[in-house]
Amino acid sequence: MRILLIRHGESTGNRDHLWAGITDHELTAHGFLQAQRLAEHLRGKLAHCQLSIHCSDLTRARRTAQAIADVLTDGKLCVDKLLREQDLGWREGLTFKNGDRKDPVNACKVHTHPGETKDDMNVRAADFIQSISPLSYSQDKVIVIVSHGLFLLRLYSELCASLCIQNAPSAMWSNTGVTTLQINKACSGSVMMVNVTEHLQGLKRTRGVGSAAYDAKQQKVSSFFSPKRTKRETPATTKDMDELDVRTAIDAIDAACASSGSRDG
Repeated sequence: MRILLIRHGESTGNRDHLWAGITDHELTAHGFLQAQRLAEHLRGKLAHCQLSIHCSDLTRARRTAQAIADVLTDGKLCVDKLLREQDLGWREGLTFKNGDRKDPVNACKVHTHPGETKDDMNVRAADFIQSISPLSYSQDKVIVIVSHGLFLLRLYSELCASLCIQNAPSAMWSNTGVTTLQINKACSGSVMMVNVTEHLQGLKRTRGVGSAAYDAKQQKVSSFFSPKRTKRETPATTKDMDELDVRTAIDAIDAACASSGSRDG
C-alpha cells in the first residue's frame, strides 16, 4: 500500500508571498495547470490501483484534489478539515515581510492571536491517521492526500513515527510536489520518493493570465480561434513560484512555536 502526500497547486497567496494559513485562496491559472499536469501524470501510474483521495477543505487544495479525482475516481473524494493548513493567527494575510514577529508593530498581536502550534498540528495529523486506519490493507491500494506545505510536514513526521521509519529524509513540498510512502502488512514502511515534480517539466507560465486567479467559468482563449489561425505564443520566462519562501516561513514558525513553549514533533 502507498500513501501519496501532495501539496496544492500555486495559489494567489503563493503568488503574492502571503502568510496564507487558513485564509481561503484560489489557485492561480498556472496553479490549475499544475494540478491538471499532476492528474494526467498520476493517471498513467495509478489507473489500475484501488484509490481513495482525501483533501483539505480549503479551495486551493480541494480544487487540486478535484482535478486528480476527475481523472482517477470519477470525481469522488473525501474533504476533511483535519487536513487544513496551520492557522497562522495574527500573521494570516500578511506578507512575509510584514509578518516579522520581532517588529514592534506586531508585539501585541503575537500574544493576543498566536494561532496554531506545532503540537496542535501534530494532534490533527494523528487524528487524521487514526481516521484512515480502518481502511483495509491491499498491496495495490493507494491513499492520495492533498494538503498544505506546513501541515504536510507534521503529517509526514507523524506517519514516519507511526510506521517506525527511521532516518527518514527531510521533506518539503513544491506546488503539486509528491512524496510517496510505502506501507507493508507489518505496519512498517519506507519513504520511496520526496517532492517529485517531474510532471511540471516544460510547463511555462502564460504571461499575465497565468498569474491571475483561476476561474472555472472562464472560456479558454484558444476556443475563439480556428487551429489554422492560432498564432504560436512565445513562452513567458517568469520563474515558477514553488513558494521559495516556504523554508523561511517554516523557520519563522519554528521560532514562533519555540518561543511559545511548544515542543518540536
